[in-house]
Amino acid sequence: MNLLERLVLGVLVAVVIHSLVFRDGERPRRPAPEAFVPPRETPSALPPSVPAPGLALPAPSAADPIFRVKIDARRGAATGSAFSVDREGVWLTARHVVQDCAQVGLRGSRGWVRAAVAWIHPRADLAMLRTESGTAALPRSPEPLTLGVDGFGMGFPQGKPGAVHGRLMGRSQMQAEGRFNGRAPTLSWAEVQRQPDFDGSLGGISGGPMLDRSGRLIGVVVAESPRRGRFETIAPEVLDTVSIDKRPLPRVAAGAGAIAVPAEAFGRAADTLRSRLQIVQAVCTVK
Repeated sequence: MNLLERLVLGVLVAVVIHSLVFRDGERPRRPAPEAFVPPRETPSALPPSVPAPGLALPAPSAADPIFRVKIDARRGAATGSAFSVDREGVWLTARHVVQDCAQVGLRGSRGWVRAAVAWIHPRADLAMLRTESGTAALPRSPEPLTLGVDGFGMGFPQGKPGAVHGRLMGRSQMQAEGRFNGRAPTLSWAEVQRQPDFDGSLGGISGGPMLDRSGRLIGVVVAESPRRGRFETIAPEVLDTVSIDKRPLPRVAAGAGAIAVPAEAFGRAADTLRSRLQIVQAVCTVK
């Protein structure tokens, strides 16, 4: 085969390949951009392992899961949260926030005001403070809790105003060790959302109230399990032991210091309660 024949054969091969790859003179086109949009997943109504709403919270049991919390010795000043339960200057907070402090203060509208530790629960992570004056109380809910119900923890996580939305998973028991020892019933909550959105620990919200959608007290935030996306509150049975001048914490159906807490704007409700000084920051100083 001479050179001319080789050139003709090469041209014919090229024409055949072109006709197979590009039909009707059009080049293959990339699919339209919208074809690459991934399908949207429908979010589940509840986080994994959270019971469906409506089932009654069972009674506390010695078989409830136990989680251990090491309460380290005081090394310096620390902050937490507290909230009003009586207009005459009575506040609740977590025991680990205020125990073994040289001085306890609450941040008021004109700065810090001194508070006295009036009572400490013998086993649970709960304490009562008193000041010379107070603000409107957050009343307790009179309704029994159900599994899967919404709750809103409010206070000062990481020392800044914040709130967390949780759904009730069930009962637990907190075993405190270290600076104080004791076991008491608690409730486990699956974290749903934070407002404002932030990462890291909820530390600093300890002692803050857990409220229902009507703004009534259903617990006190005392611990968290960040890796599991959970946090813990004092159980209702512990709140039953709290009395103010031999009177139990008041329970109301609505109003009387409570405000509605919508799930889509619970952070705004927390801001309102902080502005009213019904929820305040607590500080512990050591010698």
